[in-house]
Amino acid sequence: MTVDWADIDVDDYECVVVPNGRSPELLVTKEEAVALVAKFAAKGEVVGSINQGHLVLAAAGLLKGKRCAGRVPMRVISNLTGAVGVEPEGAVTDGKLVTAASWPDLAEFIAHLVDLLGITVSF
Repeated sequence: MTVDWADIDVDDYECVVVPNGRSPELLVTKEEAVALVAKFAAKGEVVGSINQGHLVLAAAGLLKGKRCAGRVPMRVISNLTGAVGVEPEGAVTDGKLVTAASWPDLAEFIAHLVDLLGITVSF
C-alpha cells in the first residue's frame, strides 16, 4: 500500500498487521508508524504482528502484560517490554492482539485474525 501517513484514517480499517522481515526495523524508527499502530490499539481494533513486527508493538507499548509468540530475539524484546508469556512457536491471541512466532505460523496467525474479525470462510 502506498499512502502518506497523514492520509491514513484508523476509522477506515478494522485491523493493522506488522509483518516479519526487515521492514519493522525501519518502521520502528518512524514515529508515524509507531503512533499509527498505537492508535489502532487505543481504538480497540485488532493488531497483529509476526516476529520482527513485535519491534513496532514494543515501541508502541502494546506488549506490556500480554501473552505473545516470538522467536528468540523477539522473545527477549517482548520480555523486556513487559510481556507476561512468550511462546516459542505458533500464534497467540491476547484480547485484540494477535502475534506469531515466525512465517511458518502464518496459517495459524491468519486463523486467529479471521476469528477476531468475525470473517466467515466457506468453500
